[in-house]
Amino acid sequence: MAAVEAQRFAAPPKAPEAGEGDQEDNEGDAKAAAAAARETRATWGTQAQLFLACLGLSMGLANFWRIPTLLYDNGGIAFLVPYVLFSLTVAKPVLFMELFLGQFSSQGSVGIWRCVPIGKGIGLCMCIVSVLMSVYFMCFMAHAMMFAWNSLTTELPWAVCSDRWGADAGCYIPRPGVVSTPVLHS
Repeated sequence: MAAVEAQRFAAPPKAPEAGEGDQEDNEGDAKAAAAAARETRATWGTQAQLFLACLGLSMGLANFWRIPTLLYDNGGIAFLVPYVLFSLTVAKPVLFMELFLGQFSSQGSVGIWRCVPIGKGIGLCMCIVSVLMSVYFMCFMAHAMMFAWNSLTTELPWAVCSDRWGADAGCYIPRPGVVSTPVLHS
């Protein structure tokens, strides 16, 4: 008897053949499967989590690094007004459209464009741009980490003129009471 029970639990149940069973059973199974899929589907815990995730997607490293430079080069507030208007009227709606399409289709950024055949390559391009931007920003992150690591030394490397980082005779160290004195440390 134990062997029969072990065999029963070892073999997975067989799916019913097409045409077997009652139509109501098939509909009930489909509804149960849909309900199970809804229960296991991930959702945002609160509206605040969704808002902060969207804010994090739209405010990246470029906003803190490039925007001050763009403001300085392009006229300050005169540049900021069209930038914010474009962001609110074009960029944010496209971001929300992508989020909603992904939510309702349960597809990734490549799969959501199957519903619009003309946009077939958009998802792939989005993935490629994401990879390229990640590589681009990794350079800046590595530079920042290098500065953070080097700042843990007793003598800050950028506080002295050193051959180690390529200082030449034109390098000077500002000192109180001294106008400029080129000093090279080896």
